[in-house]
Amino acid sequence: MTPKKPQGEGFPLALLGMVLVQEVPRSPTQFDLISIVPSNTEIPSKEHRENITARFSDLISAIESHKSWTPPNVDRSLFHVWDFVKRSHYIMTELDNMVAGRPLKHPDQIPKNDGTSTGPAAAAASFHDVLTRTIMINQSIQDPRMLVMMGMSNADFGPAIKEKSVAVMKALTDSTENQPSS
Repeated sequence: MTPKKPQGEGFPLALLGMVLVQEVPRSPTQFDLISIVPSNTEIPSKEHRENITARFSDLISAIESHKSWTPPNVDRSLFHVWDFVKRSHYIMTELDNMVAGRPLKHPDQIPKNDGTSTGPAAAAASFHDVLTRTIMINQSIQDPRMLVMMGMSNADFGPAIKEKSVAVMKALTDSTENQPSS
């Protein structure tokens, strides 16, 4: 079933595969979620995975360079976004091990999608999880009011973090639009 596109700037909530997403108006920092989150997600090529993982590393560095990143008193919203990004980065680093059925470094850190933790289907489900997590991360960074709705403070992420978040989204978009088999 294809969601209908209503009149106006955005789409209402739509169920795509097993993922609930909301399309937002398009701008340089917002993406067409329906094309980013295909319901039949496969893991992207090694080249795309390396690019996505590198963009996550850049985003992590930008967050850790933020003026409010002052351990042990890190801004709560900044910490939660950082934690979400770190987990997404970690999942990306384990996709090859999942496909090959090798042990994971921290298996408890990766959700068991459909009850599986190894094999190509588990890797594809985990990559799909990274896609949806990144959409939420980007929306929260670009519009911190999303964090307020989740009970956190309205953080000012600044241009560096916003730029790196967009770069992660772009890498993911590129990987889902250009999926060579590998």
